[in-house]
Amino acid sequence: MKTISPKKNGCCGPTKIASRNRYDSRTGADLSSEEIIFGAAVRDYMTRYRQINPTCGEILDVAMTLGYSNGERDFEAAVQTFTKAVAAFKRRKRRPHPLWSEVLGILRDLGYTRSDSLCVDQ
Repeated sequence: MKTISPKKNGCCGPTKIASRNRYDSRTGADLSSEEIIFGAAVRDYMTRYRQINPTCGEILDVAMTLGYSNGERDFEAAVQTFTKAVAAFKRRKRRPHPLWSEVLGILRDLGYTRSDSLCVDQ
């Protein structure tokens, strides 16, 4: 297994990444380190708080913990916008649940960028 630290200051702590999580199960494409870290952080949150299906607000909170932002200050408005974007994605793709890499893509489409650079330990 490989250890990936989401931030240099280690606020979220190192996360163990299994090799099976390095590709998109639906498309077979390789995942970027950013997508792996985001998926691991959400799964870590789900394990820590015993959540089976985290809400869009919880997912957005995890993303903000990792350093993603779009400059919007009102969290409730950001959650509503994100929820609508996820619902539109589900309708467009005709699937009940997007992959975590697709959720990260939705965040990027909404203008979210990462303020810190990734720290990947080999």
